[in-house]
Amino acid sequence: MLKQILSVSDVKKLKAGDILSDHPELPMGKTYIVENVSQANVYVIHDNGNLEMKIIKRDEVPEKEWWVFVP
Repeated sequence: MLKQILSVSDVKKLKAGDILSDHPELPMGKTYIVENVSQANVYVIHDNGNLEMKIIKRDEVPEKEWWVFVP
């Protein structure tokens, strides 16, 4: 099940190993893995042969819509 990240509180709950998607339907979007969480940022990586990194600021709601996989 995917849950949309809607608040700063949701961002602060992210931890290394969490799975994120950039689309509400997992097969239709890119899947990212939280690789590192610092005081200010969450670093997520998509690996499809070409690494793609996105940075999510921990103290603001992301501009881009993100969904976190909740088992």
